[in-house]
Amino acid sequence: KVSAQGETPVLDWRLSEQEGTQPLDFVTLYGEGPSIPYWQRGQLINREMIGPALVADMHASTYIAKDWRCFGDPRGNLLLYKC
Repeated sequence: KVSAQGETPVLDWRLSEQEGTQPLDFVTLYGEGPSIPYWQRGQLINREMIGPALVADMHASTYIAKDWRCFGDPRGNLLLYKC
């Protein structure tokens, strides 16, 4: 179960490396404790981040668990691996 508080951000789903290096927002996941960063998938192109985090795209949301890394390759794929 996922719930978010605050205003819903307006998302531009195009993949863009020019987007900022800061998450769009922070969300609280049920049973997860403190809020976690909420990223647009395009923000992670050629970037790496460590979970927990939530990554949104036009068709799905991907939860990156604690102690997992996520790298966005140049084509927009998310590569996940355990730390």
